[in-house]
Amino acid sequence: MDPRCSRQNGAGTGVFLNGREVSTAELEHLRHVGGAMPPGRYELAADGHMYPEEGGLPVHVFTRASYAA
Repeated sequence: MDPRCSRQNGAGTGVFLNGREVSTAELEHLRHVGGAMPPGRYELAADGHMYPEEGGLPVHVFTRASYAA
C-alpha cells in the first residue's frame, strides 16, 4: 500500500493526526490525555501542542498526560 495513503491502517476512526488516520487504540489514548476529539483533522507539534487544522485553541497533550496519570 502507498505509504502516503492516509487510511493505510484502515482504522475508520475519522480522526487524522498529522495526516494519518489514528487507530482506535491511539484515539482512546488521545481522548484520555487531550479530552474530546470529534472526527476531524488535527496537527501535533513537536512541543506537544495539538490543535485542529482549521484553527482553534491548542491543547498541550504532554501537560494533560501528566495530570491524567
